[in-house]
Amino acid sequence: PDPQDVFLDPFAGSGSIVAARLAIPAQKVIYNDLDKSLYRSASARLGHHAGLIFLHDDGAAMTSVKSGEVTAIVTDPPWGEYDESIGDYAKFTQSLAAAFSRLLNPRRGRLVLLVSRRHAEQMQKSLVEHGFACEPPLEILVNGHPASVIRGYPHKR
Repeated sequence: PDPQDVFLDPFAGSGSIVAARLAIPAQKVIYNDLDKSLYRSASARLGHHAGLIFLHDDGAAMTSVKSGEVTAIVTDPPWGEYDESIGDYAKFTQSLAAAFSRLLNPRRGRLVLLVSRRHAEQMQKSLVEHGFACEPPLEILVNGHPASVIRGYPHKR
């Protein structure tokens, strides 16, 4: 983490990732979630911090955030296993990769994604197709479910 970071969690849910990032100085920390009940609960729990912004935007588009503004994205997007609302997972990963490519600062940007292990290859493929260099995924378990941590950087670095 860098004190000059503009940090974004586009699928912030309960706000756990944002809460952890708020413990370290940042220029701006952006919480975003479409679920109104999670959004209200997180906004009450996280309170007011200098530089904390709450958004209610589509996490796969993030139209309310300027291009190249974000230096760090850390998120746990929908895994595509139990949430039918995202539809075709390959299209979802393409939308995410395009949005992340637009949002991340090409020189300082970096991202960390937690995804289902069975979809990690598709997510990484979409990121590479949108100009990211990715490190080998880290395989972990999340509540007993196989997961992967994907770390990437805009290829323009």
